[in-house]
Amino acid sequence: MRRWSTSLNEHLLFSTYDAAQAFQRWTDKRVPEHAPFWVASLFVVEDASVASR
Repeated sequence: MRRWSTSLNEHLLFSTYDAAQAFQRWTDKRVPEHAPFWVASLFVVEDASVASR
């Protein structure tokens, strides 16, 4: 798992899609009984009503 630590951000999420996809492929092989794993995207949507205050 140490090899992935440099790819994580301050929220312990992957900073790039490529890193997340590589981890997904590695985990598919590492835990085949639970494969396939999937990469999901998270987005922060700023509330315009809060931002204008």
